[in-house]
Amino acid sequence: SLNVEGYDTFRGGFWNYFSMGMDAQVSYAFHTERKLHPEKFKNQLVNQSTYAKLGCTQGWFCASLFHPSSRNIAQLAKVKLMKRPVHWEELHIPQSIRSIVCLNLPSFSGGLNPWGTPNQRRARDRDLTAPYVDDGLLEVVGFRDAWHGLCLLAPSGHGTRLAQAHRIRFDFHKGATDHTFMKIDGEPWKQPLPMD
Repeated sequence: SLNVEGYDTFRGGFWNYFSMGMDAQVSYAFHTERKLHPEKFKNQLVNQSTYAKLGCTQGWFCASLFHPSSRNIAQLAKVKLMKRPVHWEELHIPQSIRSIVCLNLPSFSGGLNPWGTPNQRRARDRDLTAPYVDDGLLEVVGFRDAWHGLCLLAPSGHGTRLAQAHRIRFDFHKGATDHTFMKIDGEPWKQPLPMD
């Protein structure tokens, strides 16, 4: 009943988090490399340096040099949220956001908290609440690049808080690209997108 005539529809769920964009692309490259050469990935330090190297070669650190703006989330898709039952509203995504993470838990990627703890005034102004595992809400966070992601290592660091919602939907722009990278609960894949 959710299918729209003339559109390809993919539905899915996740336990912990879903991400799309550059972080999923780097994870996909790392997992592909590890499958091809498992003998090279027996040391945590080597794994981390390989991950960082792939982040550099994929343009995650040097966005303006290596990453076309057409791959930014806003250029790729409209993101719609369901905050109230049966009512979808479009989420404004800044043009600089290249990765979007939807959290069902207050942490991801080894315990990092991309939502952070918004101060009371800002949370009230933007209608945000503290994230809880059982609140029925997804926290939607955006990242510009790896430098932005590294701020999560700071005690009060966080991504760009975009919204909280019960459901999220991505409507991909016609012909924007032939594929995108996605990741659910740590498992990345290359998602083909129909050009029509």
